[in-house]
Amino acid sequence: MRPMMGVAVALAAGVAAATPAGAARLRWFGQACFEVVSNSGTRVVIDPFGASVGYAVPELEADLVLITHEHGDHNNAAAVKGDPVVLHGLQMNEETREVRGIQVHAVRTDHDAEGGAKRGKNTLFVLKLDGLVFAHCGDLGHVLTPAQVKAVGKVDVLMLPVGGYYTIDAKAAARVVKQLEPRLVIPMHFKTEATPKLPIADPLPFLDAAKEAGWTLRHAGSSRFSVERARLPQQTTVVVLDYR
Repeated sequence: MRPMMGVAVALAAGVAAATPAGAARLRWFGQACFEVVSNSGTRVVIDPFGASVGYAVPELEADLVLITHEHGDHNNAAAVKGDPVVLHGLQMNEETREVRGIQVHAVRTDHDAEGGAKRGKNTLFVLKLDGLVFAHCGDLGHVLTPAQVKAVGKVDVLMLPVGGYYTIDAKAAARVVKQLEPRLVIPMHFKTEATPKLPIADPLPFLDAAKEAGWTLRHAGSSRFSVERARLPQQTTVVVLDYR
């Protein structure tokens, strides 16, 4: 994936090229699929996709797999090795589970702005590990209600769809950032060279909205980065990852 226009090729504060002791590690595989690894080595995979999306299906092994909703570009749990615990968000009733020291809270949302009438329901997962709070929005299709904002709570790292059509677009994504006030924002579910036929936008409209809002913009130059509480940026920082 080429560097995004207008985004400095540098690492944000709170994001390390090498992994210091006590840091959590993230990797983006494209679409909405992330791997989060705690400093103790517990591996979480979120929204693994199938081959039809356009990205190469990665070879993953995990202790925990999280599925935000049951669409084929988000629910390929069978591709993840290691006999993981698999949590399907739409089967969780706003509950909190703990797996190997990682707390997972499911917040029910919709896949569209019509109460789920068009594309169904979605889950926003909140993960607590290593003293950090990660939120993965799945295919969020609307800005959050006050009740949902309260249910999510304080967020350090927000994984947010920005491509529109199937999810919120750049403008709505910027509103969600303002609602949750995370320290780090990781855009996802946008068009890349691997998905040229998807009717979604690339991240540039969201980055323009971020620039207008006065947030710091960074391009990690990698699919991986590490984050630790002591090095979180003081102001909202958007970090664009490559998918390979």
